[in-house]
Amino acid sequence: MENERQIFRYFTNEDSKREVFQEPFTQGDFTFATDGRRIIRVSNSCLNNKYAQTDKINANAVFVHSGDSERNVTFSELHEHFKNFTYFVKCDECDEYGLVSWWYKDFEKEDECPVCNGSTRVENKSSVKLADKTFRLSVLCSIYRAMDLLEIQSVRMEYDKGCPARAVRFVFSDDVDAMVLPQQTKNNDDD
Repeated sequence: MENERQIFRYFTNEDSKREVFQEPFTQGDFTFATDGRRIIRVSNSCLNNKYAQTDKINANAVFVHSGDSERNVTFSELHEHFKNFTYFVKCDECDEYGLVSWWYKDFEKEDECPVCNGSTRVENKSSVKLADKTFRLSVLCSIYRAMDLLEIQSVRMEYDKGCPARAVRFVFSDDVDAMVLPQQTKNNDDD
């Protein structure tokens, strides 16, 4: 598969403390990449490279349930949401300063901002609703980017209608699919 390493990178987190979230791994006939909020599964027969075997998690178990409803999601539909999207936005807590002040009695101290860890930027928390599921764009962007690299114009979204918190399966082809966790909302009732 062309661009496989780049596609896997969209689903992993190289800064994670858990090794299984840092790199793609192989189990049986499939190779997986995950960061804990999204996971992609690719048939080994499509891959140009080999990846380390692991049994630290049972990744195939995530893909057992695909849902009772489905709809097609097009690249152009997602593109409308992502054309002006930036993954990181300014930290409002420190106003892009990286430091916050705190007081105790007559004592004042300036410390690294606990929200952005001094970076002055935080993950964009904008969201979009597809069917009855709400997704953070920062999480859904892996589906969008993978569609772009694979030159796929439409994916099948499989989900449980009425269960907004259950993972959603996106089917790219017979050999490639992904599961993404929707955003947890305060009210999980349908609109």
